[in-house]
Amino acid sequence: MTDTLATAPLISADSHIVEVPEIFAPVAKRFGKPAPRMVETAERGWQLDTGLGRTIPVGVFATAGMEPQTPQHDQTERAGYEARDSLTSITARLRDMDADGVAAEVLFPSAMGGFYAMQGPDAEIAAATFVSYNDWLADYARESRGRMFPLACIQVHDIPGAVAEARRAKQLGHVGIVLPCGSPDERLYLDPEYDALWATAQELHLPVTFHSGIGASHNSTPEAFRRHGLGYTLIHLGVAVTISDLIMGGVCDRFPNITFVAAEFETGWIAHFLKRMDWRQFRREDRTKIKLRFSDYWRRNFVATFEDDELGIRTRDIIGVETLMWASDYPHGDSVWPNSRATVERIMADCSVEESARMTSRTVSRVFGLPELAPVPTTVHA
Repeated sequence: MTDTLATAPLISADSHIVEVPEIFAPVAKRFGKPAPRMVETAERGWQLDTGLGRTIPVGVFATAGMEPQTPQHDQTERAGYEARDSLTSITARLRDMDADGVAAEVLFPSAMGGFYAMQGPDAEIAAATFVSYNDWLADYARESRGRMFPLACIQVHDIPGAVAEARRAKQLGHVGIVLPCGSPDERLYLDPEYDALWATAQELHLPVTFHSGIGASHNSTPEAFRRHGLGYTLIHLGVAVTISDLIMGGVCDRFPNITFVAAEFETGWIAHFLKRMDWRQFRREDRTKIKLRFSDYWRRNFVATFEDDELGIRTRDIIGVETLMWASDYPHGDSVWPNSRATVERIMADCSVEESARMTSRTVSRVFGLPELAPVPTTVHA
């Protein structure tokens, strides 16, 4: 593995930006009080007022490398944009990437996920917020000297509007689109009404990403999952349903060249999921609904990101090493920063040079169409 890291770049397939006030200002000006906006408070610094009766402190997205439930962690959550220079400074962000040995990052949102569930009149506000965000993020990434690659947020309540924004995002330089992990209750992803969006994503080579915590329905988590931390532990269940809908609903048959990305659900659950779905397909009438085995669609049309998931790597022969992409999740609390290289060295210790190169750089470059990048030398943290 050491030789691999010396000769191949380490690319994070899932990192995040933290949204800034200028994203929300034009939306608030257009829609008034119901629109989301950033507000500064004495108690918790800058917070996003979603307009839905909820506020989100900026600092909660900036706790990478910190021990949970410590004074430093709590102070950071209350510090707003002061929590970390890299929240507002690209120079500081690149410095943190260099310290971690990360050559490039694919950028997901942080607070945008809360707007996908907005419906009715509020859906127009959400769509306008996404447009403003996509514009800002494209400009931000262009200032990163070719080391950050943006993903556009796309609403799914208005399919023609979603298609138009996806096309605009491609022109802006976005390398993929972010959809809610769970489809709206009234229109599942297997519905043919989405075909225009799938066709556009396939035509433009825009991977469709589903990130943990980004859902379209307010009621997608059963009450029982709120006990004992099960919502966190079993967070992959929602995306498993989405994957099943896309495969069993025939989407992957109709669009064989589309790519779907399951981001930040880890990967240790996938081998068992594929085995059970293949067995059900074999034992029941489902085998007549689609052309291939369920697991064959997974290996052709899906990829998944992981951070520190040795279990998934142990089952890579079942999952398909070509479907696994390492990610740092910077600057969120689950991030492995500033120990990304040490983490990769540890969890891929039994992998071949080819396997580790695929998971740390080659697959993410192929999926998102990234340019050739050089590795970033760094000292591995203890």
